[in-house]
Amino acid sequence: LEGTHLVLIENDKVIGMVVAPDSNMNPNITEISYLAVKEREKGKGTKLISELKKICKEKKKRSIITYSRSAVDFYKKQGFKKITEDSKGSYLFLRLE
Repeated sequence: LEGTHLVLIENDKVIGMVVAPDSNMNPNITEISYLAVKEREKGKGTKLISELKKICKEKKKRSIITYSRSAVDFYKKQGFKKITEDSKGSYLFLRLE
Protein backbone atom coordinates (compact mmCIF):
# COMPACT_ATOMS: atom_id res chain seq x y z
CA LEU A 1 0.00 0.00 0.00
CA GLU A 2 1.69 3.19 -1.19
CA GLY A 3 1.49 6.11 1.20
CA THR A 4 2.47 6.99 4.75
CA HIS A 5 2.01 4.73 7.74
CA LEU A 6 3.08 5.95 11.18
CA VAL A 7 3.21 4.12 14.49
CA LEU A 8 3.60 5.93 17.82
CA ILE A 9 5.48 3.87 20.41
CA GLU A 10 5.86 4.68 24.10
CA ASN A 11 7.59 2.39 26.62
CA ASP A 12 7.88 -0.33 23.95
CA LYS A 13 4.11 -0.32 23.36
CA VAL A 14 2.13 0.88 20.36
CA ILE A 15 -0.07 3.73 21.57
CA GLY A 16 -1.17 5.18 18.26
CA MET A 17 -1.08 4.80 14.51
CA VAL A 18 -2.17 6.43 11.29
CA VAL A 19 -2.57 4.75 7.91
CA ALA A 20 -2.60 7.26 5.06
CA PRO A 21 -2.40 5.77 1.57
CA ASP A 22 -1.95 7.88 -1.52
CA SER A 23 -5.22 8.59 -3.31
CA ASN A 24 -6.02 6.29 -6.23
CA MET A 25 -7.70 9.17 -8.06
CA ASN A 26 -5.11 11.90 -7.55
CA PRO A 27 -1.39 11.40 -6.77
CA ASN A 28 -1.26 14.83 -5.07
CA ILE A 29 -3.66 13.71 -2.33
CA THR A 30 -3.11 11.53 0.72
CA GLU A 31 -6.14 10.00 2.42
CA ILE A 32 -6.26 9.11 6.10
CA SER A 33 -7.97 5.74 6.15
CA TYR A 34 -7.24 4.88 9.78
CA LEU A 35 -6.20 6.87 12.86
CA ALA A 36 -6.23 5.41 16.35
CA VAL A 37 -4.71 6.31 19.69
CA LYS A 38 -4.82 4.36 22.93
CA GLU A 39 -5.95 7.38 24.96
CA ARG A 40 -7.70 10.49 23.72
CA GLU A 41 -7.03 14.02 24.97
CA LYS A 42 -3.31 13.34 25.49
CA GLY A 43 -1.94 14.99 22.32
CA LYS A 44 -1.00 11.71 20.65
CA GLY A 45 -3.38 12.13 17.71
CA THR A 46 -2.13 15.68 17.20
CA LYS A 47 1.44 14.38 17.17
CA LEU A 48 0.58 11.81 14.50
CA ILE A 49 -1.24 14.36 12.32
CA SER A 50 1.62 16.86 12.67
CA GLU A 51 4.14 14.27 11.52
CA LEU A 52 1.86 13.19 8.67
CA LYS A 53 1.55 16.82 7.50
CA LYS A 54 5.34 17.18 7.54
CA ILE A 55 5.90 13.99 5.55
CA CYS A 56 3.19 14.86 3.02
CA LYS A 57 4.75 18.28 2.45
CA GLU A 58 8.15 16.63 1.90
CA LYS A 59 6.51 14.33 -0.65
CA LYS A 60 5.02 17.40 -2.38
CA LYS A 61 1.43 16.36 -1.62
CA ARG A 62 -1.11 19.15 -1.95
CA SER A 63 -3.78 17.94 0.44
CA ILE A 64 -4.97 15.36 2.94
CA ILE A 65 -8.54 14.07 3.05
CA THR A 66 -10.41 11.81 5.46
CA TYR A 67 -13.86 10.55 6.39
CA SER A 68 -14.88 10.53 10.03
CA ARG A 69 -17.89 9.72 12.17
CA SER A 70 -16.67 10.61 15.64
CA ALA A 71 -13.53 12.72 15.26
CA VAL A 72 -14.79 15.67 13.21
CA ASP A 73 -13.95 18.20 15.94
CA PHE A 74 -10.47 16.70 16.35
CA TYR A 75 -9.76 17.07 12.63
CA LYS A 76 -11.10 20.64 12.64
CA LYS A 77 -8.64 21.48 15.44
CA GLN A 78 -5.88 20.15 13.16
CA GLY A 79 -6.90 22.59 10.42
CA PHE A 80 -9.20 20.36 8.36
CA LYS A 81 -12.36 21.80 6.82
CA LYS A 82 -15.58 19.84 6.55
CA ILE A 83 -16.54 19.62 2.87
CA THR A 84 -19.66 17.47 3.04
CA GLU A 85 -21.45 14.99 5.25
CA ASP A 86 -23.87 12.12 4.99
CA SER A 87 -25.94 10.22 7.53
CA LYS A 88 -22.87 8.34 8.82
CA GLY A 89 -20.13 10.96 8.97
CA SER A 90 -18.25 13.83 7.37
CA TYR A 91 -15.63 14.24 4.68
CA LEU A 92 -12.82 16.58 5.69
CA PHE A 93 -10.07 18.27 3.69
CA LEU A 94 -6.75 19.92 4.55
CA ARG A 95 -4.80 21.93 1.99
CA LEU A 96 -1.05 21.73 2.56
CA GLU A 97 0.91 24.92 2.00
